[in-house]
Amino acid sequence: RRAESYGRPRGMRTGELAACVLLACVGLVGGGGLPRPPGLASGIRLLPGAVGRASRVKAPGALILVRNGLPDWELPDEQFIGWADPDLSEEGQMQVRSAARLLLEAGYTVDCVHTSMMKRSIRTVWIILHELERIYLPVLKDWRLAARRCGALTGLSEPEISRLYGAGYVERLRGSLHMRPPPAREARMDAQYTATPERSFPHLRDSEDILETESLAEAFGRCDSAWTPIQKQLAQGKNVLVVGHQTSLCALISELEELDHEEARRLMDFPRGCPIIYRFERAANGKLRVLPPATNPKKKGGGSCATAFRDEQAAARGGDAPIVPSFGDFLADPSDLQRLAMQQTPLRDAPQCITSGAFGTELCGEEPLQDAASERVAARAAEVETGFAVALRGERAADMWRDSFVPLRAAGSEGDGGSRKRLGQVVVIIRHGKTEHNKLGLFTGWEDVPLAAEGAAEAMRAGQLLREHGIEFDLVYASWLSRSISTAWLVLEQLDALWLPIIKSWRLNERMYGSLTSLSKRMVRTKYGEEQFRQWRRGYDTRPPPISSFSPNYPGNDDRYVTYVTDVRNSVRETVIRSIEAGRLELHPKLPKTESLKDCMERTIPFWRDVIVPEAIDQGRSVLISSSENAIRGLMMHLCDIPADKIVGVEIPTGVPLVYDLTSKCIRLLDDGSGITDPLTRYNFGSSGHLLFQPCQYTGTGSAWPDVNAKRKAPGGDAEPKVEAR
Repeated sequence: RRAESYGRPRGMRTGELAACVLLACVGLVGGGGLPRPPGLASGIRLLPGAVGRASRVKAPGALILVRNGLPDWELPDEQFIGWADPDLSEEGQMQVRSAARLLLEAGYTVDCVHTSMMKRSIRTVWIILHELERIYLPVLKDWRLAARRCGALTGLSEPEISRLYGAGYVERLRGSLHMRPPPAREARMDAQYTATPERSFPHLRDSEDILETESLAEAFGRCDSAWTPIQKQLAQGKNVLVVGHQTSLCALISELEELDHEEARRLMDFPRGCPIIYRFERAANGKLRVLPPATNPKKKGGGSCATAFRDEQAAARGGDAPIVPSFGDFLADPSDLQRLAMQQTPLRDAPQCITSGAFGTELCGEEPLQDAASERVAARAAEVETGFAVALRGERAADMWRDSFVPLRAAGSEGDGGSRKRLGQVVVIIRHGKTEHNKLGLFTGWEDVPLAAEGAAEAMRAGQLLREHGIEFDLVYASWLSRSISTAWLVLEQLDALWLPIIKSWRLNERMYGSLTSLSKRMVRTKYGEEQFRQWRRGYDTRPPPISSFSPNYPGNDDRYVTYVTDVRNSVRETVIRSIEAGRLELHPKLPKTESLKDCMERTIPFWRDVIVPEAIDQGRSVLISSSENAIRGLMMHLCDIPADKIVGVEIPTGVPLVYDLTSKCIRLLDDGSGITDPLTRYNFGSSGHLLFQPCQYTGTGSAWPDVNAKRKAPGGDAEPKVEAR
């Protein structure tokens, strides 16, 4: 057998082979032997961990359907929302938390997530995963799962539509599969009507599949095509969460229950905050077959708890009885949902300065970021226009740092309706915001601590600063640690770009600090001395003492790593320990128990080289990387050619966007309007921090950033940086 370690094959050593033979005996004695593959001769047993591992077939996973929470509109249940992009209301957030609690109560876990690219559905996913403590899971944001596109009707209520298009128009539209709403560009624009703008996504602008307005049949058709990847994951034994809209849920349920589009049109209005569960079995031909719903004694009427809700809808529709899913299992009686939602408060700890339990948009007790940023932008823009921008002009003491700052953009401010051009391709690397462990001076490592109040504020200010400079991204990479993912989320929230894909990888995790995890740095310095402390904390190839296999801080005791890390070989030692304890074969991945910076770089640099560069950089995409200090230190050492004996003096401040200019091969900071041009004075980059800001070497004329050493234009001239055409 050959084991893989990130693309480098390793032969099985003699000791490993002997251990596997021992594990075979453990499996036999404990009655935990693997099932025999078909056609294998009796008397011949498979070597555990070899072919037998691949032959184990998992039972199909469960499909969990959730409709997004109530949008933050004046009349959300009476207006046509379509592709408009409102956020969740407070009531909507309570509905979503109620759905998460119902999943917890029923014992459901989630392995992967599908949703649309609308803000209301993405935030629904975020709150659910936050409550389930699984925000590290992959989330596929698919435009095909979006709501029906309503064109000129977007934002209008039924009375308004009747006034504009005549009585009975709404009934004809809802009763027809092939009738399209009028396109927005053909809308009647009178003094009493203004069409609500629909959300446009840059990467969909040239797509031939995007229609200006859709009939129900066309909306069902694109949603149907999203079923294939979901079905594949279910067949692999994964529990799949799909957060969608009324239209997309109808399309998926019609696939599950073999309904035609006319029957899908008549499906009930699905209640918000009530998960609908579909279970499957594998038929003789290998295909998935839907199982009937289970009976839940807590629900009125058992598996048909939606019947009363359906009757209410039938009365509202004038007797046209909606169709209730036959195989969907509602986890609560829809009539009880409002009461349940009003009782919900966040289950999990969240930063106290954030208004919602899943990182809202406003800091409590502080000046709103938007207002403060707007004042700073106005002040700095005035400086640029008059030619007195300190960061661009500088004094003698700051001359050497001029090239380390990207000037604040003055033209095209958002407040006056002007549009900012997008800068060229950039890579922005940001260390997560501050945590309570950072504030207390504790070794954090792989311990999954949340952002502190200050850390959430840092992340939001970083996003605001990026927006001021007109920086947009195409892809986001983050580690599996909550503080890194939350930082990326808050940055994207300020950029109004929650629809961007966030690719999460354990290879961007912080360095594993071994048995130092959660210990006080002050205590370690006192106990072991300054030199040993410095080597453990900042050294290049010095490992801290390893952590015990039985410690709660060992990643092998965390479900996310045991279940979802698939790109490392198995650990013989850990497999033996856990197999003996379980009385059956328990294969265990080889996860780090301690790491030096060199060890950390052996997983982060290949991820940069083999994943980020070919998938994003070489494709001309702009990238945000949200990670932890030591992962970033290793990446900076690689990108900036910092010697191993100098990296000990480099530190990375929290929440500061570091811009890596791919053309100029240098690190820059964004001008934040403070007037301080020396980055080593503005932030703590350590005693060797100057190595991060070595003079940029321009290799061509295509840089996205201006040469700030070049002569400025006269006051009142164009102060905007040179940009590349998109």
